[in-house]
Amino acid sequence: MGDVESTCDRIIVLENGHVTEQGEVAQFTQETETVLIDVDGNREEVITALASRGIIAVVDGVSLAVELNDDEQYDAIRDSLVETKARLRRMAPKRHQLTDIFWRDES
Repeated sequence: MGDVESTCDRIIVLENGHVTEQGEVAQFTQETETVLIDVDGNREEVITALASRGIIAVVDGVSLAVELNDDEQYDAIRDSLVETKARLRRMAPKRHQLTDIFWRDES
């Protein structure tokens, strides 16, 4: 699916010969309100530091996922990283993926 996301402009999804989804790839891969944070080391300490600031972080693969409610949470994330001396590798919004279409249909 990653190749489709990076090379196609539009998609059509067929199920049993009927179109179930269609449109521009961008509409299916929009950013979410969740921020993914990748750190080198001290991951558990970062989770604790975020919790002390009222922010819940959950492990999402190799990342920490934080559901953002407002922009001030970015400051709390920064402060937590500094406090724990965790090295930030990446922080980016989570995006929907085309595979979400198929998971949604199975529910």
